[in-house]
Formats: sequence, structure tokens, C-alpha cells
Amino acid sequence: MLQIIVNNQQVDLLEDTEVSITIEHPMLSTDHIPVPYSTDIDLPLSPRNRVIFGFVDRPARTAAFESLPARIFFDGLEITSGEIKVSEVEETITASYNGVMIPANVDKMAYRQNLGRIDFGASAVQVACNNYFIARTEEEYPDLVAAPVSIDARVTGEIVDGNTITQVSAAAWLNGYDESNGDYLPDQYRRDSHLNKILPAFRVGWLLDKLLDGRCVNNIFNTGEWRRLMILSTWHPRYKPDDQSAVYDIDDQGNASLTLADFMPKKAANEIITELLKLPCASMYATGDSFTIELNRDILDRKVIGDDWTGKVIGRVTISEQEAQRYVAGYSQEDAELAADLQVTDSDDILHICSLNPTQEIQPGTFNVANTGQVIERIAADDVTGVDFNVLQQRMSIKEEQDPDDDRSDYDMSFGGSVVTTNIGLHKSTDNTYGQGHRWYYSPQIGEAVKERPENLLVALYYGMCREIRWAARDFYNYPYLTHCNYDCRGNRLGDLSLSFTQTDGLATYHSAFKAWIERAHRMLKCKVHLNAVDLHNLDMRNKIMYKNKLYYISSITINLRTLFIEPAEAELIEA
Repeated sequence: MLQIIVNNQQVDLLEDTEVSITIEHPMLSTDHIPVPYSTDIDLPLSPRNRVIFGFVDRPARTAAFESLPARIFFDGLEITSGEIKVSEVEETITASYNGVMIPANVDKMAYRQNLGRIDFGASAVQVACNNYFIARTEEEYPDLVAAPVSIDARVTGEIVDGNTITQVSAAAWLNGYDESNGDYLPDQYRRDSHLNKILPAFRVGWLLDKLLDGRCVNNIFNTGEWRRLMILSTWHPRYKPDDQSAVYDIDDQGNASLTLADFMPKKAANEIITELLKLPCASMYATGDSFTIELNRDILDRKVIGDDWTGKVIGRVTISEQEAQRYVAGYSQEDAELAADLQVTDSDDILHICSLNPTQEIQPGTFNVANTGQVIERIAADDVTGVDFNVLQQRMSIKEEQDPDDDRSDYDMSFGGSVVTTNIGLHKSTDNTYGQGHRWYYSPQIGEAVKERPENLLVALYYGMCREIRWAARDFYNYPYLTHCNYDCRGNRLGDLSLSFTQTDGLATYHSAFKAWIERAHRMLKCKVHLNAVDLHNLDMRNKIMYKNKLYYISSITINLRTLFIEPAEAELIEA
């Protein structure tokens, strides 16, 4: 017998009440997050139901209809749980039921959501800011970190100290960081730091937990190497590249704080989640009020076998074939092409190509650095360093030539965003009066300061504190290191995850098994299957089911629950 429990109270049903739930397999969708849904449910306008739904039939009622938690049982077993909301009241109550409790803001822009704040207090705001972000750099997997990002421009100036004039050259920086005094130095030519240039990167696992209201019970971005994945912010509503206006909020007591959502891109939460799942080739499964993120390769390799449907399928089975598809993965921004006649020299690591001694003539050249997957050009510069660097190519995507006779449809798993470009940026360069010499960071680089809220995601990996590159300086300093790969400038391997599809330890290893599965033809079955309450209670879309000694995934299934019986489910199966 059908039971519907709303707010922990059983509602009255009509004799012909029907609940129809359709579930799609998340692994087979690339453009949205599949969640169970249903058609409307008609319920009697009984005294009990009027109380449970808050007297929604009263014309004088001013409160909006609200979503209420709901669970649906048959023969005492829970079949589904989610939320229900009244849509219309006349002679009956018409309510819409969703088979998952969708976070209220999941379809809203991320920057309009409550992601929390950082409070700095009323005094020494800049010192508090420094202490906060520098403390984050001591964590292996910080939720947010202000790692230095160079802007592809360089300025030369002078520092006057008494009778001494020191020439200084430096790139423009977001999150300019100097471990020598423990300060962020957004403006190299002023003695005071300014909070307006602090634009942090946010850990993806933390962000997804926020966007999903903390209801993700298995978030792969919180485990293993994927904890390193960050979204880099390059904009804030109050960030002005050309002045010193601060971005923090000040309340009437003078307390300063940062609103974290202000740093988010112009993208809806569900779109952010959908795009991020493509990087590790993962899918999100929703059940009731919880979410689970699984790697597709783990789903393919899952050993748990669900029910045997051989004796449960009724009537004729429609057999067809899902044609092989062309798997498209990589990034929306293609790798730059190199000139055919370009002379390239192989280099062991980034440090090997850094001729930073201004007393010697800089030899221009172009170098292939295999471990970072980059081709970098070394050129002369008109300042005290005499050298600059351009990333001509950062190999991130595998370029496959398409056969004009290949008429397969595309299965698009390409990431709708970009990865940081890591380059050698001049942090500070002086004569040797203060023992500073020339200091460089191998770090993310952007072309110019962003003046409008970005619409795309910019991702990177955080690999902790990294040692700077220097010439004629007394001490080595460290800095927070965001990068596209898993190597530092000295060729040291830092971990097991690179964001490149071309590297042997990159994203292709996560996509290869699913790519092979998509790129072969599959038998498809459409059938009606008689499932009882126990079958529906145990239904798990991650498991394969068996039919006549062959394994299948449930591509989609529509379950119809009536007041006194369960109708045969309509299912579409795809060969595993």
C-alpha cells in the first residue's frame, strides 16, 4: 500500500492517487545534473491534509507555498525521499514532488549565495589579512589561499632611501607575496600594502560542499590529490586595478570583513558543478537529501551486481543499438600552434632556461620543458634583469584530427573553462644594495587585470609552498604555488595529479576507461519490468543489473506507484 509522509505526518490519499518518478543515469548525461523528478500528485482536500500543508486553501493566506520534506513508502519500505510543494488548490490539492531535496540556490548565480565571510575585526585590517592568508599557506589543502599571480607587464621605478637611489623592476601582481617580511605586497613601489589586490583561490571541494548545503556524502574533491584543485578568482566588485580602493566591507562599528561570494564568477551553481565534474570524469548521484560524487571509471569497474531481471521483464522487449560516439575531452581554449620553422631546444626543467645574470648577454631561445608540457621563449628585456619569458604553448589537450568520413555524434566532456598558464614572473629585481638581487616566481600569469566579473572558471592545482628562483640574492624565499601541472621550476615532481590531458599522469588517465566505453556500440533494451517494493527500495543506479546473462546499466526508469499496487516500470537499459 502507498504511503506519503510529509513533514513526518502521513497524508490522506485519493483512491486513484499516483506517483510517477523518472530517474536518469547520471553517468550518461554531460550537460546537467540528473535528479529524480515526478509529475504532479493529486491529494484530497481533507482536514488532515489542510493542516499538514498549512491551510493552503484559505484565500486570506498570505504566505507563499513552501517546499516540505517528503518520503514515499510502499508496503512499509521507503521507495524515495525528497520534497513536495503545493502548486494548486481547488477541489483537491495538487502538489509537485521532487525525488531529491534540491539545494534552494543551486540554480542561482554562485556570487549571489551565502558562502560565508572572513572577519578581520576593527583594527590593523591589513595585518589581519596578512595573518589570515599566510596562515592558510601552512595547510597542505587550504580551503582558500592567496597565491601570487603575475600580470603580463613589467614596470621599472626607483626607491629613494636617504641618499641612496635603488632601481627596481617588477611585474604587476595579484596577491603579491613576500616571505621576507611576511607581507602581501600588492604594489611593489609603496611601503603600505592594500587589501584590494588580494584575490584568493578557492578549493573546489570546499566550494561544492557550500553549493550543496553540506549534503555531499562522498565528495571526491575532498579526497586524495583532487583536494588540490582550486578555482582562481581574478575579480571583485570593488577591485580597481588603477587605484587603491579596498574591497573589504566595513560595518558601523568599523569591523572589516570579506564576503567570499563576491569573488565568484558569473556562473550558476549547477553550471559550476556540471563543469567541474568533467575534469575528473565524474558523475553526481542524488538520493533524498544527499549527494554522492563518483568517478566514472569506478562506476564502470564496480563489482556490485544488482537484481536479475530475467524473470521480471514482461511483454516484448525492444532491441536497438546505441551507435559508437566520438568522445571529446579537453578544454574549450585550444593549445596555441607553434610555427613550423620554430627552433626548439629540449630543457630538463624551468630553472635550466633561466639566464638571470644581467652581467652576461642574454641569449634568446625557445625551449621545450617536457615535465611541465610547455614551450617557453626566452627573450631580452629593457630593465636591470635583461630577460623575460613567454609561454608559447602549454600542452593541455590532445588534438585529434577528425576524419571527414567519421559521422559519429560527439559525446562532449570538454571542460567549459580554462587552466592557469604558469610562467616565470619577475617578483622583484634591484641592484644588490639591499641584497635583494633578482627574485622570480614560477606562477600563474594572466594577460591583464580583469575589469568585469568573469563568466568562465579558471582552475589550478595548489602544491603548497615553493622556492623562488633567484640570482645574487642573499636568501631563498618561499611562496604559495598554484600551477597547471605537478612539477615545480626545478623539475621536482610534487604529486600525482596534473591538469593536462597530454601528460602521462594527467586527466587522460581518469577519462580513458569511460572514453573507451563511449566509443563502442552498445545494445539497448526498452522493456517493462515488474518490480516489487523490495526491488525499488534497493534500486541503485550505480549497480549493473542482469538480463539473460548479460549486464546492463539502467539508462532511465519510470516508476509508477498507485494507491494499492505498483505498475510495471518502464525501463531503458544500455549494455555495460
